[in-house]
Amino acid sequence: MRGKWKLLSVFILFFIITFSKVVYAVGDGEDQIKSIPKKVNVNPYKEWTVTCNEKLDRKSVYNNVNVYDEYYDKVDTSITISKDGTSFTVHPPKEGYEYDRGYYLEITACVGGIKSASGKYLDQDTVMYFKIKDNPIKKYNHELNERGNTCGNINNGGEFVQKGDWIYYCDYVNGLYKMKSNGTEKFMITNDVVDNINVMGNWIYYRDNGLYKIKTDGTNKTELDDNNVAIINVVGEWIYYINMSDRGKIYKMKIDGTSKTSLSQYEYEAYNLIVDEGWMYFSNTLNGYSIYKMKTDGTQLVKLNSDESYDVNVIDDWIYYCNFSDNKKLYKMRVDGTGKIELSDSQVCNVNVLGNNVYFINATGIRKGGDLYRISIDGEQETQLDDAMIYSVNVLNGWIYCRAYDGKDFKIKIDGTQRQVIK
Repeated sequence: MRGKWKLLSVFILFFIITFSKVVYAVGDGEDQIKSIPKKVNVNPYKEWTVTCNEKLDRKSVYNNVNVYDEYYDKVDTSITISKDGTSFTVHPPKEGYEYDRGYYLEITACVGGIKSASGKYLDQDTVMYFKIKDNPIKKYNHELNERGNTCGNINNGGEFVQKGDWIYYCDYVNGLYKMKSNGTEKFMITNDVVDNINVMGNWIYYRDNGLYKIKTDGTNKTELDDNNVAIINVVGEWIYYINMSDRGKIYKMKIDGTSKTSLSQYEYEAYNLIVDEGWMYFSNTLNGYSIYKMKTDGTQLVKLNSDESYDVNVIDDWIYYCNFSDNKKLYKMRVDGTGKIELSDSQVCNVNVLGNNVYFINATGIRKGGDLYRISIDGEQETQLDDAMIYSVNVLNGWIYCRAYDGKDFKIKIDGTQRQVIK
């Protein structure tokens, strides 16, 4: 804090700061400055709510609650006070807090500081440090250096992927294409009917019933597996996929097509497949589509839940999924199966998690397709981004690419602006 206050004989005003599901009690210590445990991986649009045990003096709140960045420059936040006067909310800057940066929420106490309507002062200055999440665009680019497409895009059929300034995408009628990120210089790579696109280096890996690879310039097309395959994950030097011709068993092979291995030590049938941090996550159709995980060497099969689970995404040690056992609601749980949380009570599908947000189709009350929605990974700020009837959601470098039932596919910024039809 910038100043020091002499300890005086004052009444104690208690308050709590709430965020997510956690509550911290403040005001019962003996030090002049009370530190609340820091928060990390915070959404840049996070709102902090402070609840008091008495009605507050409004003017004292506006004058004594501030947010500072790591250089102790004051941040342009705003404050609203509840109708009953017992709580207030600190709102983020209009453009949100900056990614990858730390901030301090400070509340000034003692005489001249925050007080109740009856004149009771808080007995301690209070400070809470919080760190904003990494920039999702930077995380996206880092992830794509290690894998051929993002988890969320793979869950949506792997129809789009971006590498550098090139976007690779499938046209289910005419083939596999690439174009510049601004929509220019469109080229056909192959007329195969493809999906599950992964790009690593100068090679594109894709599904056309079987598993294929082809150079990004359209040369050297190679068949890697002539079986009926599904859900391709290219991670590092390996390709992981479901072999539908072998009762849903997971296979892996080197990206050069060698060392093909069936990971069939256990009895399971995989639906969905996401590979992350040495583990493979999938819905097991032999056990009601419950989520399982297994090491990438085929050992340690572990059941994680008993929900009928679809649209599995794995990001930052959390599993996101559509829970058919609870009316298709959006849930998340930790990668060890603990900490299950309902994020949205909408009926969701085509889940795609990237950065701080979950993008999905809201199919509530609709038999076919639905609208594009976004919600934070904390289950806050559920927002409709577009009302077109769509059936897939691929996210690329700040843009969402959507397939529409009316044939007018489009892209839209992740904040819901700059909608453009893809020609």
